[in-house]
Order: sequence, then C-alpha cells, then structure tokens
Amino acid sequence: MRKIIVAVLALMLLSGCDKNEGSFASRSGKSIGSALTEFANAVGEGVDEQLMVAMEISQAVSDAGLIFSTTKVNEADIGSKTITSYLIAEKEVDLILKIHAIDRNGNEIGRCIRKISMKEDDASYIDFQFPLQMDSKLVSFYRVELKK
Repeated sequence: MRKIIVAVLALMLLSGCDKNEGSFASRSGKSIGSALTEFANAVGEGVDEQLMVAMEISQAVSDAGLIFSTTKVNEADIGSKTITSYLIAEKEVDLILKIHAIDRNGNEIGRCIRKISMKEDDASYIDFQFPLQMDSKLVSFYRVELKK
C-alpha cells in the first residue's frame, strides 16, 4: 500500500512538470491537493453509504402521514444496536411503531417498539434502540409497521 501511495504521489509530481504556469512547487502542491481532496470525498461517500440502512415502510405507516426520509446506523458506533431516522409528519401523528430487524433469509432477528407523537409538518431525528444481543451485522433491512 505504501508503494502505491508513493507511486501516485510521484505521478502527480511529474504531471505538474509540463505546465508553464507557476513554480514547480505550486503546480505540484495543487495537483496533490486536488487528488487528496477527491480521495477524501470518495472515502466520505463510502462511509456515508456504509452507515445507511434499508427500510421497508408499511402502507399503514405511510397512510398515517409519517415519512422516513433517511435512516442510518448510529455514527458513533458502526456495531451499534441503534438506528436513527429522520421523520417528517405530513399530518399530526400519535402512534406506536414496531420496527423489525430482518436478516438475509427473511427472518426477524430483532425488534424495537417506539411511540411517535408529532404535530403536522414537524420533523425530527428519532433513535430506535434494538436489543444488545442482536447482531446488527446480520441485518439486511428493517421493516416498519404500526403496532396493533
């Protein structure tokens, strides 16, 4: 890995040599800075994608006026048993959600029950805590429905 980084830096330095503007150090610094910025942005996008989780929202939840905008694993701990959703209330809601953690075979491996009360046009980040025994790495997606 170290050899690859050295080779990339050497290529970036050499790519700055054929330009007639500015000093060698300036051209090389801009080239390296640009490459490092692109690299950091790509790493950030990859981490963001890793934190995102798939959600299956029941029609009853949608009909109740609740929108799940985005849901991620708690950023503080990738192995966390907590997911955080950004919820938007299209109308006033006062309901109890049941969130099932589903593995790749379609089996439920965890469950969370959470009361949600929001006024019309409210939006908020809501945490859903699953049992500590649940292996969150096995979760394929989360299914959200109304608790009856």
